[in-house]
Amino acid sequence: MKKYSYDTEKFPFAKVVSDVLNLSSLVTLHEDYRACWELFKRETDQLTPFHPLYYSHFKEHIEPLWTEFVRDVILPQFSEDILYQAIPTFRVQIPNNTAVGEYHNDSKYGHQEGAVNVFLPFVNTNEYNTVYVESAPNNKDYNPMLCKYGEFFLWDGVRLTHGNVINESSESRVSVDARIIPVSIFKDTGKKSININTPFVEGGYYKRMEK
Repeated sequence: MKKYSYDTEKFPFAKVVSDVLNLSSLVTLHEDYRACWELFKRETDQLTPFHPLYYSHFKEHIEPLWTEFVRDVILPQFSEDILYQAIPTFRVQIPNNTAVGEYHNDSKYGHQEGAVNVFLPFVNTNEYNTVYVESAPNNKDYNPMLCKYGEFFLWDGVRLTHGNVINESSESRVSVDARIIPVSIFKDTGKKSININTPFVEGGYYKRMEK
């Protein structure tokens, strides 16, 4: 697990996503929308009113920024061409709730070993509204991934179990997560994504970015 930083002036994710969601602030999302949802389960954690807005506006408003970010910030961390998640998974965690409905590792959902996860929050995270992850497989010593807006983590979400605690803070968290695979180790597992049933292949779930 390693934390990196980037230029939010060049990559203004918070502003772009706020505009797409028609919000004055991502941190106060729950106040602007007066959001109050039942505690999320795995089957419902992608069903907020904000998810359709994110995904329907992704291609026009977010994809160009994401592609440039992958090329300029993510790709240099690898020594070869990569396959990257074409549409990062959108997450919202309001106070008194979670962003994902269960603790899990991504191998449970068909992601191959060797894939690298990106955790990219669009707000400052705190000990309650972020992802908790174990230090090594099966350790179960969960600790928060703390970073400020303008920072992100690359980490092993395939093998490391992770999830959320109940957000006891007054701040919402809006973020995306994505998977990156060096081309040389990619394997077609025949699996598909659990939310949108997209095959884990280039031209499906993944796009290629060349060095």
